[in-house]
Amino acid sequence: MPDSQRDCDDLLDRVMTTQRLQNRDRSDSRKSGAPPSRGSDAARPSPAPGLPWALAGVLLATFLVYLPSLRNALTNWDDNQYLLNNPLVNHLSFQTLVKLFTPTTYVLGNYHPLTLLTYAIEWHFVGANPLAYHVTSLLLHLVSTVLVYRVVLALTAGNAPGALVTSALFALHPMHVESVAWISERKDVLYTAFFLGSLLLYLRHSASGRARYLAGSLLLFLLSLLSKGQAVVLPVVMLLADAYQRRPVTRTSLLGKAPFFLLALVFGVIAVQAQWTGGNVNNQNLPLWQSLLFASWGLVLYLVRFVVPAPLSAFHPYPLGPDGTLPLWVWSGPLFALAVAIAILQVRSRQRDLAFGFLFFALTIAPVLQLLSVGRAFVAERYTYVPYLGLCWIVGQAWPGAAVAGGSGRARAIRTLVVSAIACFALMSGLRARVWKDSVTLWTDVIAKYPASTIALTNRSMAFVAIGQFGLAARDCERVVALRPRDASAYAQYGGALDYCGRYREAVVVLDRGVALDSTIHSLYTNRGAAYIGLGLDGPALRDFTRALSLDSTSANARIQRGYLYLERLREYDLAAADYAAILGRDPGNVVARCNLGLALYRGGRLTDALRQMNLAAETSPRMAKVYEIRAMVQAALGDSVQARSDQATAQALAGTGSQ
Repeated sequence: MPDSQRDCDDLLDRVMTTQRLQNRDRSDSRKSGAPPSRGSDAARPSPAPGLPWALAGVLLATFLVYLPSLRNALTNWDDNQYLLNNPLVNHLSFQTLVKLFTPTTYVLGNYHPLTLLTYAIEWHFVGANPLAYHVTSLLLHLVSTVLVYRVVLALTAGNAPGALVTSALFALHPMHVESVAWISERKDVLYTAFFLGSLLLYLRHSASGRARYLAGSLLLFLLSLLSKGQAVVLPVVMLLADAYQRRPVTRTSLLGKAPFFLLALVFGVIAVQAQWTGGNVNNQNLPLWQSLLFASWGLVLYLVRFVVPAPLSAFHPYPLGPDGTLPLWVWSGPLFALAVAIAILQVRSRQRDLAFGFLFFALTIAPVLQLLSVGRAFVAERYTYVPYLGLCWIVGQAWPGAAVAGGSGRARAIRTLVVSAIACFALMSGLRARVWKDSVTLWTDVIAKYPASTIALTNRSMAFVAIGQFGLAARDCERVVALRPRDASAYAQYGGALDYCGRYREAVVVLDRGVALDSTIHSLYTNRGAAYIGLGLDGPALRDFTRALSLDSTSANARIQRGYLYLERLREYDLAAADYAAILGRDPGNVVARCNLGLALYRGGRLTDALRQMNLAAETSPRMAKVYEIRAMVQAALGDSVQARSDQATAQALAGTGSQ
């Protein structure tokens, strides 16, 4: 055996022997009823020599695995609603802060003001540049990895090898890529960092009795709740940690947790109300018995995918047949879930580490098991970010004990198996992070797993439109119509794609079919009006835009389209200005509307008002060539030829860089 390998084995054996003695001493202390030691912070166990460097290696490996994700773009999977078109993020001010933290301010059915505040701060400095958002999410993931290591040390009184394995699995598991690489899932990595920090301070309070640790834990718990509602399970996790460390339940310990449970109750009510208000609760119209079946099978799937993380997808639709029938394997879910529960009960006294890990997983995954179905996804990889810590814990705690008990040969075999699994997970995570490169890549991956997913086809078609691939967008929309022939909204999108392709007559035919199915969908009229403009039929176009706005007066697209019709075809500049002003009244950051308003005012002879609007546009979008092009025309009309030439030069320079 090479000397380096022999030295490595000797070091490992010394670490394992030390850990075995620590476990025996801890077990003897518990059997004798002695309480955990309290006193100075110096009494906390120190990690074994060399392991902090090993943790640094885990962090470096994690950074390298996720490094390609820093080049990823924004996607149309919620990123546009969280960032690009979110006034709460795009305009940071005192009024925005007040509205952000108002308990009735929901975004996409969630109350997470602290998460939105982090977006707003980044937007203030870097705008829509995705690099900053990806860097922040990755840094938060690395912070959580360190906290996992520290929490395991605190729970086990110094099992450093187990803490290292647990943190490595947590950092590199492929099921966690979605939470890190998806900008809209900032709430996962943010709430987890506060969640783990709060748990760590609670464990330090339990070991030392110091009230400042408990106060710090409560503060971090509040920050975690303000980041994502899923943090409500922390007080129950604290009780689980007490049971694992055999701390007696006393009146004092319960009173200490009372503020945690109160906060959990308040934020739990807010989270449910947010989902109800957003229309996300049971939008699949599932009966309760079906929700129970899906929840049971979801639990099984999450367990299986910890070991075999496949298939991975940004969206996992409910496995429902056309008539709502369920596949046979879903019916078996309750049996498997019951078997898992019985197994935990059987081993809870003999295998406490195993029982603790499974219970941690079950308690933290329970709120997202779709007992009350939320959203359109059956399971979601992002939901495992904290719960998988329990399963990582099981591997971390089993590895050193089994290695010591099995001798050096078995130790090598276990090391090889665990390291190989972690290396495999790291490779899968690196590949998975690349799937979030852009919207087309993301939805193509979903369609490869679920070819009949109309959500994936619809979103990919919108992504194709955004990059000018209108023919491919129309093809995806045609597939959606074939899958959902009675869905009028599918015809609305198909007609819009045909309009982009210049196939105006086909678009009108498709949109007529949609109107026949449902005459209350405003986008059908908006898109048909656009097709009529393409055909030169201004009268029918105006009627359709007006009908669309009567159905939804907040539709920015309908007002943009009607404003264009007034501005470019009908020469009704005051009416065009009124439409664009209405858009800006709801969304002051809409630079397209502001530029068009400035142009309408300029053509209507209201030059001073036009200049004021273009100055505002230049403040909010200083890198947009169109702003300076229109302002140059206004200044020339006002007789300011010097400033007009300067703006024209700026417009040409920006146009050369593609900043249109």
